[in-house]
Amino acid sequence: MFLSRFRPLRSEKKLESHVTHYLIPFHPKMKSTIDDQNNDIPVVDPSSVKNSLFLDLQESLYRFQCMLVQQSSTDDTIECNINNHYQSILDKIQSIDQLEYTSETFDIVHMVFRTYISDILPLTDKYEDILSFVLSTKINFNLEALFKENESFTRRVFFSTHDLLALPNMIDYLEGKQKETQTYQLKIAMSVIINRLQLISTWITFEKDDFNDQESILRLLLKFINSNIHSDDSIIKQLFNLLIFLTEKTILVPSFINAGFVIYILQWLEMEQLPYEIQGSCIHIFYNLAQKIEGAKALNQADGLRILKDCTYRLLDPNIINGQHGFENMQLLYCMAMSLLIEPKQNREYVKNHRRILDYLLQSIIDASNMDNFFYADFHISRPIVVLTKLFVQDEIIKYVLDEAPVKNFPLSSKVEFFANLLIRFRGALTMDEDEANALALTALFNILWSISFHDEYLSQLQTNRQFLLTVKTFAYDTSVMEYERYVFANMSSIFKAANGILLNLGENISTRVHESSNITVEQPLVTSIANPSNRINVMISYSHTNADFCHDLVNALQKDPRLDIWVDFIYCRSGDLWEEISEAIENAHVILFIITKEYQSSKSCRQEVMYARDTLKKRFIPIYLKNDFVASSWLGIRIVGAQYIRFGKRSFGDSITEILNLMDDNTSQKQKQNVFKQTQMPTTPIADPVNVQDKILDKNLHTSQNRSIELIMNAVADQTKPIEQWTFEDINQWFEQNNIEPKLKDLYRFQHGNDLLLYGQCLQPNWQYEYADMRERYTREYNDILYRDQFVLLVGALNRLQYIQQ
Repeated sequence: MFLSRFRPLRSEKKLESHVTHYLIPFHPKMKSTIDDQNNDIPVVDPSSVKNSLFLDLQESLYRFQCMLVQQSSTDDTIECNINNHYQSILDKIQSIDQLEYTSETFDIVHMVFRTYISDILPLTDKYEDILSFVLSTKINFNLEALFKENESFTRRVFFSTHDLLALPNMIDYLEGKQKETQTYQLKIAMSVIINRLQLISTWITFEKDDFNDQESILRLLLKFINSNIHSDDSIIKQLFNLLIFLTEKTILVPSFINAGFVIYILQWLEMEQLPYEIQGSCIHIFYNLAQKIEGAKALNQADGLRILKDCTYRLLDPNIINGQHGFENMQLLYCMAMSLLIEPKQNREYVKNHRRILDYLLQSIIDASNMDNFFYADFHISRPIVVLTKLFVQDEIIKYVLDEAPVKNFPLSSKVEFFANLLIRFRGALTMDEDEANALALTALFNILWSISFHDEYLSQLQTNRQFLLTVKTFAYDTSVMEYERYVFANMSSIFKAANGILLNLGENISTRVHESSNITVEQPLVTSIANPSNRINVMISYSHTNADFCHDLVNALQKDPRLDIWVDFIYCRSGDLWEEISEAIENAHVILFIITKEYQSSKSCRQEVMYARDTLKKRFIPIYLKNDFVASSWLGIRIVGAQYIRFGKRSFGDSITEILNLMDDNTSQKQKQNVFKQTQMPTTPIADPVNVQDKILDKNLHTSQNRSIELIMNAVADQTKPIEQWTFEDINQWFEQNNIEPKLKDLYRFQHGNDLLLYGQCLQPNWQYEYADMRERYTREYNDILYRDQFVLLVGALNRLQYIQQ
């Protein structure tokens, strides 16, 4: 088998490759003493023992150990007594099969196994039948029913089994220091432990700190693999299978990172001579780590993306692979790992460079959807769907996948219809007999369709699919689905939130109150006065919960101003119908603060809030950038371009708060700017200056006075009455000529729409000199000529004047 089929989701256990069920019970907190010899053998609290066989075997093993110690320390032979006692122990082990399959029976088997490894084997390897007999007891092959019924018992078994790796004998084996005569039996014990842990990991629910005390053992396992990775040892393959299972539990990923997994996995991926199966296991663990945000960050910091790309030619080239079993697995793992590591960008160039990955992800989803069990190769359909959910935060990727990506074996005319129908097929995932993989697929599909519903060109296909609408409404009105938060991965929202978001975008879930409010508010001026008769200012804050700490600090600072009534969800949201409360807060707000970050731009909930505030209600807003290095783009950039913003980090926190308050009070200047709009016949959309006062002067030579700035603005639009957002390619060419900008720059940029100019102008604001350095290099490559600073300054100045025009 190329890769073990991991079982983090219980539906996937059906495809599990053959695993030997050498799974031995144990009892927790077992302590023992040999008074005369000062050695340990297990004892147990008698109150927890329902079968006298436990105590009987425990006593027999104790006496047997004492005999072995006595034999090794004297010249007298007691061989006969030892053999008689040995046979008695074997008889008692065989009698275990007469007991019921209960946790107490399991404890007996584990006690014998542990005692033999820790206390008997270090003295002699002659009595291996004890190990053989205890491994052949029937309960070892009937454990899953016990694990399924008893969660606390399952956890107890897992961690006591894991603790066996810390026995001195096992540590010697992992470090290669064991006695040669013990190697065979220790290898069997190692195999037993690994397979038991792998089986239990299917049924256990891990908690956040479960592996905090296990990191030293994890490091020991990594070193053992590293020392033996080129060998054909079956233990190495078993260990890789176990690590695939465990790293699939994303809650454990931080512990694996701390143990050094990232360094070792990347080191192994660079070894070209490893067996194809082992390389596939490394890619699998790489993908598992990347599913967690912390894992993706650690991999990127360790140059994981480059290393993964370097593997392509030897892992994914059909001419080199020559029909290796598991090639389909490898392809899908590679595409999913790459997608989780790269940061999607909102441009066609990104889509062009990653078209192969997008095509393969989509095709794997389609192929899996055609199977009764929803599997493609060894992976449930939920795997590529979850990855696609992350990518679908970018509009260009959505449009490519839905409109351009080639597909095979696709009977439908529309990919939008495909995703809608696929969601319908998974609508029963959250039942009494819920299947984790199907529930995860349902959650991811709701998020994908929510992303699709933001695009007008696809709305009609969703609105006319009556069964799809009925399915979405069923989940949107059922608050009980909010209990299934465990299926919400990074970059995803809950089913309840996504369903309501879809209906809102389709015009199906807007209450009468919202409609009435919208009809009134749209008629209001774009920039409304925020000073009401009581001199109170209603402020609503929209933010991503990833940035909750900053939002709390911001609220605490703004609340010191007695004029402000601040609405933020962590103070006022009480009911499950979150959108109803948020939308009402937006309607009542005089000004809305958008906390702009990468996470905010990727959030569908935040997108919904911005669209309602800016597009529907035409509310006044202030973008607040949390970090210096981020500039909004895509759907967010279009909506906030030109707005006066605050960027925290450029000056002190207190100064930034003061600047926000000043912007809220600046009503007089806002009205003056509206007069400039009328004189220049500019559009009435809420697009204003994207920079604060300190950022408005890009270069001392660009603007010498305020009067000169206004004059340049008026001249720039003297012959242009069309709103900039409606400019065509021809209008842009005319603008380049009017501003005497180098023609080669026009050809190099190839701007198609007016919004392209506005967005690019905003991107220049943080530090246009950096962009000049990049463009100079690009200009030289393209034309074999030099782009001088003064030539680029003409473009910067013209773009800056456009920003003033829009304000």
